[in-house]
Amino acid sequence: MKADYLAFRNAEKLVQSYAHEWRDLVAQQTSVADSRNGEALLQMGIDAFEWLLRADRAMRSAICGGQTLFDPEFETALRGLCQGWLETGQRANQWIAKQPQLSREVDNLAKFHHCLEEMAAILEADHANDTLSAPLADLRDRAVDEQRHGTTAEFI
Repeated sequence: MKADYLAFRNAEKLVQSYAHEWRDLVAQQTSVADSRNGEALLQMGIDAFEWLLRADRAMRSAICGGQTLFDPEFETALRGLCQGWLETGQRANQWIAKQPQLSREVDNLAKFHHCLEEMAAILEADHANDTLSAPLADLRDRAVDEQRHGTTAEFI
């Protein structure tokens, strides 16, 4: 199911490319500040982040629109991509912080840091949902079942 959505496939490719390019940069011992590729690498991270959000919105819109059912496999895959993105972003951020030449203005550094903060918050909130109390988890599960079977009550 997850592979049916172009937004997910593109996000997956971008996250993989983003991680690969950062690994290559670190292996080459190149300074982001000295490299023309620095801003491009940060932009790759920003673009991958935005496609992850787009993939999530596309799936949730399809579920809400009745075009598909909730797919736990998609949720797991998307969460894995988000975690991979955050790990790469945190490594990149730690590495960038070690570069003394970054005193110059890097156009997309602030946006990159914002994406890091937002992804950390998304994953933290997602993790909090995994630790619901048993009664609350039961209510959630029953509500999902009712929605799947079309037995929810609508209130106006």
